[in-house]
Amino acid sequence: MALLGQWKDEIEIHSQPGMLRLCVQYGVDRTTHPIALAQHDVVLTTYGVLAAACKSDGDTVLV
Repeated sequence: MALLGQWKDEIEIHSQPGMLRLCVQYGVDRTTHPIALAQHDVVLTTYGVLAAACKSDGDTVLV
């Protein structure tokens, strides 16, 4: 979790402004809707968030 902000900063530093749609998928306001997530080029999250999402919805596969 502590590295999410660092990864976000690094992606923003090393890519041209506006080239990538970036989403940090963490916290109480995160979405689990696949269509909303698919609108981003990069989705950063933790293993725990991903594992919890897969446990709560066995039909959803997030890659």
